[in-house]
Amino acid sequence: MVTRQITPNTQPAIFSAIQELTDQAKRFAFQHDFAGLKNCMNLVQQIYKTGNAAAKNAVENIFVFAFSSILPRCNQVEWQLVQSCMPTELYTLYVRQVTKVGC
Repeated sequence: MVTRQITPNTQPAIFSAIQELTDQAKRFAFQHDFAGLKNCMNLVQQIYKTGNAAAKNAVENIFVFAFSSILPRCNQVEWQLVQSCMPTELYTLYVRQVTKVGC
């Protein structure tokens, strides 16, 4: 008899969802669709505010972390526009990440 071992998904669905939102936010930023970017960021902000620990972890470690990959592809004006789309709480998380000791 052959038994099939089922391995549980080691990545909760929230991580996949946040990765999709991160990819979409990057596309919006690179296409200069700042209205779409703002909507995406507001959605992620809501997920962060109302989500459980896994959701908060995903937002901090996937979405907010990705801001640093947007910066090198922007000039100063574009980066200011991206920043203007960030809800205060997400921007605060970003600043906290980039100013951590050892980063």
